[in-house]
Amino acid sequence: AQLLMAGTAGGSAMAWQDFIGRTLPPARRGFFFGLRESMAGLAGLAASLLLIWYLTGRGDSPGDYLLPLTTGALLYFASWYVLTLVREPEWPGEPVPKGSWRTYYRETFRILVDDKNFRAYILARCLLAVTMIFNVALFASYAKTDFGISPALVAGVFSAVNLFGRTISGPVAGRIADRVGFKAPLLAGVTMMAVALVIGLSLKFMGAFALAGFIAIYFLYGAQGSVIWVATFNLQLEFSRVEDRPRYIALSSTLSAPVFLVAAASSGWLVDRFHYRPVMAAALVVAVAVWLTVFFTFRDPRKARLQRV
Repeated sequence: AQLLMAGTAGGSAMAWQDFIGRTLPPARRGFFFGLRESMAGLAGLAASLLLIWYLTGRGDSPGDYLLPLTTGALLYFASWYVLTLVREPEWPGEPVPKGSWRTYYRETFRILVDDKNFRAYILARCLLAVTMIFNVALFASYAKTDFGISPALVAGVFSAVNLFGRTISGPVAGRIADRVGFKAPLLAGVTMMAVALVIGLSLKFMGAFALAGFIAIYFLYGAQGSVIWVATFNLQLEFSRVEDRPRYIALSSTLSAPVFLVAAASSGWLVDRFHYRPVMAAALVVAVAVWLTVFFTFRDPRKARLQRV
């Protein structure tokens, strides 16, 4: 099921991102996507509250999750129908010259040679994907196995806190991005991830405050996920002309996706092999490397373009 969801999302991501880039004015993209994250977070928060109520006295059997999963699938189908009602806007621009597939791919990967700033962005994206060796799902397992926190509390309260963080951080990140560019929210999101991992490494020594530590972690992970998503999604739309934008989007997704897949797929094995805290520490080291890469080697493409003009 996870592979099917990832495959369909990857197949439609480039077209959807280019479609959004053509529809929204550049000066308002950040706020729009921040608002989108907020609305999605509010919907998720409402759903998590219902999940808390539904899982009270349940949650020990896989069958207890059948109704929530079925409801989610039906909502996905409803969103697909709404998307079919949207018309793609016309956008003036020069059509891409026709040629062989070999020529097309050669010119596409040539971007990595010619665009130094885009290479820095790809490096940051790939390193960001490596941090998935310790993701928020492993904090749920950590809470249950090492601290004895109930599955209902993890699935309900922790999820609600995570979505609350996502809800309030999206519009703030979008407003900042529209004013100062998308580099600042990206750095802020990576900083929140690093802080969450530091708290995770400290849980062992927090005693009675461990539950509060987990709540802080889930809030920070919800916030950083929203902030980083707003930044990375929009940055891909800023590097090139409209005609070349699909190539940049495709390169960004294609080059970082295998790293994400390997990191996420190996996360459980790494925890089984080395336990939670060593893998958490490794993810923290990578998060710091992401921050340093973005801060020292990457320039906001919108600002760089204005300086060239």
